[in-house]
Amino acid sequence: MNVTIPDKKLFLTSFLLPISKINDSCVIYLDKNGFSCTVATSDASVILYSSYKLNLKVENLLALNISDIKKVIKAFEGIGGDSFTFLVDKNNISYFGTDVRFKYHLLEDGIINKPKIDINKINTLEFPVNFTIQYKTILDLLRGSTFATESNKLYLYTENGKIIGDLTDKSRHNVDSISIPIADFTGTLNSMCLNFELIRIISGVRVKQLQCSINPKIGIILFHVSDNIVTTKYIASSLIK
Repeated sequence: MNVTIPDKKLFLTSFLLPISKINDSCVIYLDKNGFSCTVATSDASVILYSSYKLNLKVENLLALNISDIKKVIKAFEGIGGDSFTFLVDKNNISYFGTDVRFKYHLLEDGIINKPKIDINKINTLEFPVNFTIQYKTILDLLRGSTFATESNKLYLYTENGKIIGDLTDKSRHNVDSISIPIADFTGTLNSMCLNFELIRIISGVRVKQLQCSINPKIGIILFHVSDNIVTTKYIASSLIK
């Protein structure tokens, strides 16, 4: 089956690159609506769901079991032009052009472990806490982490009409800390603890801003960005303080 990608840059940077920041191996699904993938970090602390809308002539759900997504990205990067068409076969994906030719072999079904999460169920949850976080703020948090080096935790809470992020570890004594305003917010959020690795992962994907949604009752936080083509959702659970 031939698959034509109309915008190579968007496909690589907004769909494949975020996946590669989570895990080297992944299962990307193809159906009539395009591509989708759910992948988790090795410790399952962060889960990513990403989709890329594209009209495809696919009758049944097709799984691409990829053992090294970074290798696939490098192969696609070598293709000239703004768009390209590659071939999906039973056990490989390939491209044959005047600039480059490659064939990448896929793994069999069942070898790559998939996250045990129902994205549809996540989508039905209520998130009473919602705010926008700018990419500059993500960078501010990263810079702050170079000061609070003894902790890998981020505490979110409200104070004076703002969401505040504390980089510290409240379960230990005499730990350096730094507080950074994250966003304006009119509601209330009691302290919620996150693994700071989530922020590091998000920082690797450059977007102007992300929406943040929190369900404090069940301890789930969602960072997401979406346009007419690509939807990206980072999902994580809160930590014990």
